Amino acid sequence: MSIEINNSFAAQDIAGKAILFEIGAQAGIVESLERKSHVTVQALATELCIQKDFLASYLDTFKNLNLLDVGTDPTTGETVYQKTSDFAREKNKIGYISWGMQSCGPLLANTKAFTTDFDSAVRTHHRCGEHVARTSKWMGEKDFYPHAEETILKLHPKKIVDLGSGTCGLLIRLAHKIKDLTGIGVDVSKDACDDAKSQLKKANLEKRIEVFQAPIQRLLAHTRVFKNADVIHAGFVFHDLLPEEERTLDALLSCISTTVPNATLVIVDAVPFSQHEHERAFSSAFSFLHKFFMGRKLLSESAWQSKLEQAGFKNIEIKPLGISGGRIFVAKTL
Repeated sequence: MSIEINNSFAAQDIAGKAILFEIGAQAGIVESLERKSHVTVQALATELCIQKDFLASYLDTFKNLNLLDVGTDPTTGETVYQKTSDFAREKNKIGYISWGMQSCGPLLANTKAFTTDFDSAVRTHHRCGEHVARTSKWMGEKDFYPHAEETILKLHPKKIVDLGSGTCGLLIRLAHKIKDLTGIGVDVSKDACDDAKSQLKKANLEKRIEVFQAPIQRLLAHTRVFKNADVIHAGFVFHDLLPEEERTLDALLSCISTTVPNATLVIVDAVPFSQHEHERAFSSAFSFLHKFFMGRKLLSESAWQSKLEQAGFKNIEIKPLGISGGRIFVAKTL
């Protein structure tokens, strides 16, 4: 049977993979595939308490999509599955779909409420933080984590403070690449901080990297966090202060520039409604969601430039990020 290729097949392909990746993520299969070099049906079914026929069919489906390779364990003779190079690439694409349609699903499903009574809607309808974190990670592993890491590595830091550090993934990766690097991860989420401590212990880094659970606003009263820092990184965290706490953001930027004048501030954030052709669609959706569904204010490149200069930063470099509308702002006082 011949099938006529039409213009919607690319959309069908990404939609199908999005469904399958989300099933695997909800069942814990995708996370296990990410952590392990290879898996078997029996071991993974036992670990995740999943029916073997379901799991075997799922893994074979991924094999048929060239997302998994199949081999044989020479010792046991069992079939083993391992990720192909396409796995991470497709997961990255799916991250955008899942973030937009599922992480933001509770907002989209209640659009009418946001258009009629925003204050009530924003108090009532919330996204799942765990889902947002997962899909952001899927997007970020290729499209913004590497950019931030490369920027920081070029600065050759000895101590890093990471604002909005989550599970300290950035600090752990950098600590493996920079000898004797120390750091402090700051995050408001207790679950993320607890997970970070566990990950640091596994990586034997708990003596080099400290975890400080607090909203970043509180750092104005805990400036010791910044002491001796070479680099202070803020990844998609500062816009959460805008617009209601813009004075707090200004005070925090001024605090950093005066407390550690020799440090470099690396801000990763999004600018609103980018007009670059390849960024326009996702940047527009990201900006619209943040403005009208989350009540957030995104700053333009020129607005960030002005704000940083007012805080005492003089040397400011702006670079593009892999994610549409994303920018890296590298600011120094000297």
